[in-house]
Amino acid sequence: MIILRATFEASGHSESLQLIKKKQQVFPQYGEFSAGSKPLILGSKRYAFPFRVSFPHDPESFGGHSNRSWESKSQTESPATSRLGQLPPSTGNSSSSTEIVYTLNAGVVVGNVFKQSIQQSRRVFFYPTISPQPPPPSMAFRRAVVFPCNGASSPATAYQVTIELSQGSQLSLGQSLLISIQVTWAGPADHDLLLNDYQAMLIQGTVTRVRDLTQMQRISRILRTLSNLHQRIFLADTPAGSTVHVSDNLWGGQSLSGNLVSSFETSRIHRRYKLEVRLGSNSGPEKVHTRILEVQYPVSIVAIASAPLPLTSPPVRERREESLREGVHWKNMKQ
Repeated sequence: MIILRATFEASGHSESLQLIKKKQQVFPQYGEFSAGSKPLILGSKRYAFPFRVSFPHDPESFGGHSNRSWESKSQTESPATSRLGQLPPSTGNSSSSTEIVYTLNAGVVVGNVFKQSIQQSRRVFFYPTISPQPPPPSMAFRRAVVFPCNGASSPATAYQVTIELSQGSQLSLGQSLLISIQVTWAGPADHDLLLNDYQAMLIQGTVTRVRDLTQMQRISRILRTLSNLHQRIFLADTPAGSTVHVSDNLWGGQSLSGNLVSSFETSRIHRRYKLEVRLGSNSGPEKVHTRILEVQYPVSIVAIASAPLPLTSPPVRERREESLREGVHWKNMKQ
């Protein structure tokens, strides 16, 4: 008998979901003996009987129970189902409160007259990958940035900033993150415009539901922070309506760490991501006027089967937050 279970915890309670339960004949193999064959006695030594178990790609429904109150499980509780057509990954990170633990239980019956059952249990790791897909359409957000005028007779200076995510809503582990910035001068100005700060951060949100308990966790991963860039975008005498594509030489080439877990969603637990980009620009006399522009992209993270993941990744500053309100404090960024 082969049983595959998935276990996760929330608020001190754990829940186990049975994914596979089946019988498989491992000896004799390949039909070497029929049902009427005489018993075969093996000598006293160590034998290995290989077998194969496939993770279900689209688990339609599998019942769940709470390990703390097996008998008192609510009859109205809906079964755990996968909504994205794949199981949550298990990375082996025991320090994560949202780590999924997969356990393979194998029971072997030996003997003829006096049968004996031998049970063994082992943890297994699972990380789903997908085949290469056509790139999704890019996503772009446009925001207006307005600087105050110096005098009552001077109009305010306005710019339109476009931040585009070339990969669209699907980000691949180990691949470069392509972010382009375009600025359009919408009106007259009497001072230069400088890009002073850049920051990209990945916000991971995980919601776990065990019985009537719900745990929310958010982890903020700062991918890159650049301050005091003093990168000039427009001169004061630039004609209105001009557009500039800001060079990404300073922040280009950043990639998602292979340590991240891909997005998934079931009826008990789901993990989603947002990519947040923040720009800080300066203008005015002595560059005293500062504007912070912030955009968020709802994204999904996937692991492409043919994409090699980096063996070592640059350190990522990580902050763990429980049941956060909306809004994240950013370090090294002027308000």
